[in-house]
Amino acid sequence: IGAALPYAPLWAACKLFEGDEGLLARTETLSGEKREAIRVLLGDASVAPELYASRQAWIDAACGKAVRTSGTGRGLTERWDRVLLHPLWGRLAAFLVIPAGCVLGAALGMMTGGLVLFAVLAWAPDLKAAYPGPLGSLAADALLPAFGWVVALLSMISALYAIFSFLEDTGYLARVAYLMDSSLSGLGIDGKSAIPLMMGFLCNTVSIAGSRVVDSPRRRLITLCMLPFIPCSGQMGVAFLFAFALFPAGTALLVVLGVSCLNLFMAGVVGRIMHATLPGRYANGLIMELPLYHRPNFRTIFGNVRTRAVLFLRGAAVNIFAALIVVWAISTFPGGTVETSWLYRFGRWLEPLGSFLGFDWRFTVALLSSFVAKETTAGTLAVLFSVGATDHEAVVQALRASITPAGALAFIVASNLYIPCIASISVLRSELGSWGRTLALLAAMFALAMGMACAVYHIAVFV
Repeated sequence: IGAALPYAPLWAACKLFEGDEGLLARTETLSGEKREAIRVLLGDASVAPELYASRQAWIDAACGKAVRTSGTGRGLTERWDRVLLHPLWGRLAAFLVIPAGCVLGAALGMMTGGLVLFAVLAWAPDLKAAYPGPLGSLAADALLPAFGWVVALLSMISALYAIFSFLEDTGYLARVAYLMDSSLSGLGIDGKSAIPLMMGFLCNTVSIAGSRVVDSPRRRLITLCMLPFIPCSGQMGVAFLFAFALFPAGTALLVVLGVSCLNLFMAGVVGRIMHATLPGRYANGLIMELPLYHRPNFRTIFGNVRTRAVLFLRGAAVNIFAALIVVWAISTFPGGTVETSWLYRFGRWLEPLGSFLGFDWRFTVALLSSFVAKETTAGTLAVLFSVGATDHEAVVQALRASITPAGALAFIVASNLYIPCIASISVLRSELGSWGRTLALLAAMFALAMGMACAVYHIAVFV
């Protein structure tokens, strides 16, 4: 491959397989026969391992002449890698370590920024009562929640980045990417995407921000478009609420499992479609060096966390404030309550669509408003059913009286495939770099959610 270019052949071949844009552009100056030969070789999956072996042999030869090894560092790394790179035990360890890191990061974030969020949400009703009118409502229902969400997300993102920067600096995170690469390569992404994909089960917002670990722009774009389909904890909460409220326990578990599998399947379909249609499929396979295990540098970790926190504040915080103010406006005006708002009117206008999917206008409004946060779905329905949001039994009874099992199943599917929350949309726009890409993805998700819910409802009614 590299012999056709005026560079060292091995170096040029490695850079071409890594997707170097400058070098790929140089191949356009070659004759058609040479370009076609390079294209065929780059598309051959068997070439990458041979290329890696050649580069490793060159590195070993160079190190053998220039480096004198002392101590037991490599021996320790090799002993650990017998377990952590094992096809079975290594993957099991990764599926324990990465989720544990996500849970620990979320717990640290909730113990810091989460307390601020809960405090401002608890203070909001008192503020609204003390200052009745639009300004008090704006502060209590939009500005305070936006501030709380920004602080909570900043804390959670910082904690997660600190944990994953720690794992990266020890040398372990590279092993996770290596282990997961073969499972994800068919989707056009590599093992580095496994980390944000796992984080997505906890929080889509955090996982989207965490997609920066993927260094290839093409693979990062595919990863970003897959992440909103990963069922987060908020979506799973809605699915559990509806499933266990309207189905027997055994059936409810199957419903939740089936809907989660549907989400993962759709994420895979999106990855396959984008991999087949996006240009630049030269970067095939993951070529990386596995570092020795070593003590982490906490100054480096702190620098990484500070950089990510600043990027989050610049890219997403303003969008979260703006979005919550807009949502407050359309759910408050012109009458001052949800029942007299533009959002309510829009939901009633969409009632024919809801009835076609098996649920009435109240579920349509709840679905529309869930893009504020997935967890608000039950609260919105409680308001529309005129029952207390904290009275779980009253909410369940209201649900059972107003929707059929087929309609509930369709609503769960629509909720799980529906567009992500405001915080996720804000971070997604920041990471995608334009509103055009973001809105196109959201429109596709909305159409898919409605189409799948319609299909599920009519199949369930027929069965």
